Amino acid sequence: MAGVRSHRWAGLLAGAGVVLPLFALAERVPMLAGGKPREYALCHAALAPDHYTYAALALIPVAAVVAVVASVALWRRGPLAGVAGLIALVGLLVMADGLDARGETLAARSSAPAFFERSCDYPIRVYTATPGWFYP
Repeated sequence: MAGVRSHRWAGLLAGAGVVLPLFALAERVPMLAGGKPREYALCHAALAPDHYTYAALALIPVAAVVAVVASVALWRRGPLAGVAGLIALVGLLVMADGLDARGETLAARSSAPAFFERSCDYPIRVYTATPGWFYP
């Protein structure tokens, strides 16, 4: 009976580990999230905050892998491994949202005002914000 119960929880954890990162990824794609994304025009030579977005997008599949590994650990080792995996899953998704929020903060701080856009010496780069659940 205990083995069947741990199999059920392992399946739920693996399902959450696949579904939650898919939702987190879908909300970062402007077409899927709906609505108009927040965009920032970066005119001067400030470092573009794209690396924050790339790091956040890399954390999402890592969260899915961690959840699947945790579900196997739950099945083999018991509930403590499953709880640790669930905490790691949520922690990675919160970290991804925090990185996205940091990137948007940097973009907002270094964005060109509307009247200044015409005086840029080179093409304007546009940063599209990808807000998450925890730091909208």
